Amino acid sequence: MGNASSKAARKLPTKPSWAGARTDIPSEASKRASEFKSPAIEQDAMDPHFLANLSKVGPVKVPYASTAFRPSFDPIQNALKIRQKSEEQASQYTPTRNKLLVADLGDFLDLRKQSKTSSDIQALLSKYNVDPQILSRVVKYVNTPSIGETITSRKVTADGEQMILMKAAWIDPR
Repeated sequence: MGNASSKAARKLPTKPSWAGARTDIPSEASKRASEFKSPAIEQDAMDPHFLANLSKVGPVKVPYASTAFRPSFDPIQNALKIRQKSEEQASQYTPTRNKLLVADLGDFLDLRKQSKTSSDIQALLSKYNVDPQILSRVVKYVNTPSIGETITSRKVTADGEQMILMKAAWIDPR
């Protein structure tokens, strides 16, 4: 028990016994199939019993419905219809009171930072169709990125480009 000789007996073969057994044998179907008429095909064509049986069967009748098949769901056609509906809806966009698209909200907040008087802010509110109460609630939590006034670092790269690093700042409009 535990001798080296018993362990050698348990060694598995490194190459499976069937490793070289497979060869490429052409299948029966590929032997019978041909692109050109062989003498065997010509001989079949002259067989009177075969021709008689073929004439009894008659021509193949294909139902009309199967030739005019059109799938009811065409993914490409469906995608085009959805895209067209989306474009129609986008062209008919009418702004809703107190609702802005994200891009419009960013523009609105940037313009708000630049406005100097209350009449400028009132003009913005009417242009973007926003109530003053909603604006005061939104600006407590939402702002657009602004650049601070101090420069943190300035570098010139090997290409000669100047890189300036500045800190972002939360700027409240005046």
